[in-house]
Amino acid sequence: MDKRFYIENRRKVAAHMTEKEAMLFFSGEPVRKTADEDFPFFTNRNSLYLTGIKQERSVLLLQKYGDLISERLFVTKPNFEREIWTGRRFTDEEINEISRIGQVEDMEEWSEALNELLSFQHVTTLWLCFDALPGTCAQDKCAPEHSYDSEREFARHIRKRHPHLALKNSYPLLAKMRKIKTPQEIDAIHNAMQITEAGIRRLMRVAKPGVMEYELEAEFNSELAAHGQRHTAFPSIIAGGERIFICIMQTLCLSSPMAS
Repeated sequence: MDKRFYIENRRKVAAHMTEKEAMLFFSGEPVRKTADEDFPFFTNRNSLYLTGIKQERSVLLLQKYGDLISERLFVTKPNFEREIWTGRRFTDEEINEISRIGQVEDMEEWSEALNELLSFQHVTTLWLCFDALPGTCAQDKCAPEHSYDSEREFARHIRKRHPHLALKNSYPLLAKMRKIKTPQEIDAIHNAMQITEAGIRRLMRVAKPGVMEYELEAEFNSELAAHGQRHTAFPSIIAGGERIFICIMQTLCLSSPMAS
């Protein structure tokens, strides 16, 4: 996707705001695995849809001023000493080149900026993106199986400190927008399908009695990596023998008339 894609997406979602309203979109936080190691980070896809920035701990703030929309992106700034261990972070220039967001600010200033925004009646309505599986969450409460939801935790914090503030959910807007794919997105989907096909055909070539499931998985991942893709949308399900039973049952259930 190029910068025009993200510019247009922000324009469309911001069009739903009125005076004294603001929208927040969080990229997400890494989850600690053990010691100094985190689980692999997966950027919130709604945040990515609006910015193109694949980076943790960033916040997009959209605010309406008359007919103008202010765009501010708060990010963790580059730090050479820390990046030796964490990997490099985007510079302001790189973020602007990807997203065309000109106002890039330090995440260290986010709390102060938020307090100023909400404490002086600059904003009376705040849009948050309550992304959740249907039937498991109300607007600000999640079922116990959802161990942590940053949007709802933030909403609870805001309600305590600013009870006058109205909260709205931007998720339905984003969901509706993302249903209609642009030509760029369609091209990206076609490209992903071709890469996936190459991986499956490689599996078919090497599959034979005695080949282990993990060997097939390695072949598939290797083919994807050869096309520049090191990460999949979801973990591959490669199973045989007795372990394939659950996959077959899931397929039968989904294809059954009862499933609808």
